[in-house]
Amino acid sequence: MRAAGISRVSEQQGTRSVPGKPNRFFLWPLLVAVLVPVVVGCAVAFLWALTAPMLLLWALIWGVSGLGAVFAVVMYFRRGEWRSAASTAVLPALIIASALFPRALLTPLLSVGDYLRFWVNRSSYLAEVATVPRRCQRGCAQDRGPRLVRFPLGGFFLNPQEIVYDESDEIALPPEQQSDGWLHRAGGEYGVCHYGLLHLEGHFYKVSFSC
Repeated sequence: MRAAGISRVSEQQGTRSVPGKPNRFFLWPLLVAVLVPVVVGCAVAFLWALTAPMLLLWALIWGVSGLGAVFAVVMYFRRGEWRSAASTAVLPALIIASALFPRALLTPLLSVGDYLRFWVNRSSYLAEVATVPRRCQRGCAQDRGPRLVRFPLGGFFLNPQEIVYDESDEIALPPEQQSDGWLHRAGGEYGVCHYGLLHLEGHFYKVSFSC
């Protein structure tokens, strides 16, 4: 009897210590939730034409993996494998949270590509800004004011995007606080269209118009 009890205990301990058994934490749900929007943001930042297919791919990956994760969570809970259930639940939880709070959760992930593209082209941007004079040449005494240089990035017809170097940083002010001189220097869609702003570095901003 005693020997059988010892054997049973040892078998249970051996079963608990066997590597690869269920009831463990999974990393893949977090990776899918974070890396997919980062990759999509990078692809779109470097090649705008990929916007539609990358968004469809993103929706497909999140939809299929999120639905699969929900079924897996239910299965793990029924088995009592709470570690596996909790770690797998991260993916559907983050998908739902991203839909409810996209600015707080998705914007930082999607902006990774914008920052990468800016740093890849940063030296060329600075070189072009350096060629723009602040004052009129040939003896003209009129001050042109702080420099403002626009670098188009492309985009859809009513939603163009661009990098802007704004020495005055008025671009970050509410429209009612922007001066007439700044609106004249900026020109184009400014003062007419709404736009979203991403501060990249110093006086550099990424602008996304909605006209």
